[in-house]
Amino acid sequence: MMLQTIITAGATFYITIAACLFTQWADIMQRDLGKRSQLLLLRIFLVIVTLFWPIIVPIAYLELLIKVKKDKEKMSWLAERSPESFSATTADDSLLS
Repeated sequence: MMLQTIITAGATFYITIAACLFTQWADIMQRDLGKRSQLLLLRIFLVIVTLFWPIIVPIAYLELLIKVKKDKEKMSWLAERSPESFSATTADDSLLS
């Protein structure tokens, strides 16, 4: 009984997140759709990405963290070069970490 509840809750969570991501990604693709000839390919891509969201979302999040870290390093480098122009941004640096 407990295992069935866990499986049901997991499946519900998976389907709920997949539906939310599908609608968001479909909306983004609709706005960026340039050629109608690519419509079938985009639909196939959308279905595959939605099915594998537990793998894709963490990878995308890790890429975002790497980008933020690089941007923070660039800002620190720029702050060292001209400290007077970045003195007011020290409070904003805490938001990036």
